[in-house]
Amino acid sequence: MSVKGGVSERLRAALPAAAEHGVAVLGRGTGARILVGLADGRVAVVAPEGAKP
Repeated sequence: MSVKGGVSERLRAALPAAAEHGVAVLGRGTGARILVGLADGRVAVVAPEGAKP
């Protein structure tokens, strides 16, 4: 992974539990999906603005 130009916050999403087990991004652009490991063992899938999860 490469982060050119630094990292900036674009939006915040409410999750059903606390994030605990890491974050992964699959894909890029509007096709990207962000996976977040939650403290209760579930995985949340977040889609960027305008995309379907």
